[in-house]
Amino acid sequence: MEVQRKTIQKLTESLDEKRSELTDLYHRFGEKLLQEAEESADGLISVSTEKIESWRSLMASREGDTQAILEIKDVLARKQELVQFSHEIKRNLSDVDVDYHSVLEKIGNACYERYADSELSPFGKVGEKASVEGAILVKLETKREKLVDELKSAGALSRMLVQLKITTNNAAIKQRRSRMMSILTEGARNLVENGTLEQSMEAGELDEQLEQIMNLLRDTTNKREDLDSRREMLETEKQSLQDTLNNYNATDNPQRRIEEIHLKIKDTDRRITTLSIMVAKEYSDTYIDDKGARLEEKFPTTLDRSQALEQVEALRVEIGEIRKNIKILEASLKIAALEKNLASIERSRVDYEKKIKQYGDQINSLEKKRQEALVERTSLEEYRDSIQKTII
Repeated sequence: MEVQRKTIQKLTESLDEKRSELTDLYHRFGEKLLQEAEESADGLISVSTEKIESWRSLMASREGDTQAILEIKDVLARKQELVQFSHEIKRNLSDVDVDYHSVLEKIGNACYERYADSELSPFGKVGEKASVEGAILVKLETKREKLVDELKSAGALSRMLVQLKITTNNAAIKQRRSRMMSILTEGARNLVENGTLEQSMEAGELDEQLEQIMNLLRDTTNKREDLDSRREMLETEKQSLQDTLNNYNATDNPQRRIEEIHLKIKDTDRRITTLSIMVAKEYSDTYIDDKGARLEEKFPTTLDRSQALEQVEALRVEIGEIRKNIKILEASLKIAALEKNLASIERSRVDYEKKIKQYGDQINSLEKKRQEALVERTSLEEYRDSIQKTII
């Protein structure tokens, strides 16, 4: 019996393998039938229009969801690139701003040097402010020279006081120079923005040094305009990428949305597989019964379908034979169990019959003893009664 049980176990495993193999065959065969039905002008008689439409809908859904995942991933990757590009443009703009400010300072200095004492100064009131600051700066620098000379001849006690004055004076010079530079820079910015210097350059009124500075300004301005243009392009592309995420409901959490679409694709694949298996089984059932016997003498002339049906036929026959063998072995096990049970029943019956005979003999012996006891009791009663009669 143990050997039979192991055999049944092996046959059951083999049955599962064959069933799985048949299911895989149905899947492949069904997909082939559905593809042929979709591509065919008239479709396949064995595949209903409803199933073909379901197939098309499922495949379109799967393709759309797959494309959605690819686009979301592309958008996320591109957004990372744009972040890097934005940082790079920001750094470059910062550098250009520094260069632009430096050029304005050069223009301011150059104009101030040329037109400080001229009524033709393009600075106007700005030039006047710069001149005031310049005059104060000259006085402070003159004072510094005197303090330096004084320091050289100062004694030990007064030396510290002179050094403190020099430090204070240097701070004042730095402050005035910065203020003057701000005035000149702002004046230069106004001249550039209102086109005064550009017009003077076009008219050939600027000297060579100012022309060189203006050319440098043009280069710097062109760089900034180019960076601004690139920044606008990046912002436009960012918005386009954001719109794509919005279309796929992936704005808040793109990764979670991708996982959701993956789950949807998984469910779609399951439904496609179920539909394919159903189509292939129904098609096979028109030619072969469940046990693998042919219902039609000949298979379709199409080689692919004919080969697939032959494989279905072979697997159904194998599955049927394995199931028969399992049933035979299971029946044999049940018969063996019944035989064992019957043998146990027979042994019990024989034992009971022996006990019945023993109990019968005991009953007969007891009955004999009872009859003897009854006779003895009757005799004793008669004896007692006879004695009682003799008593006066």
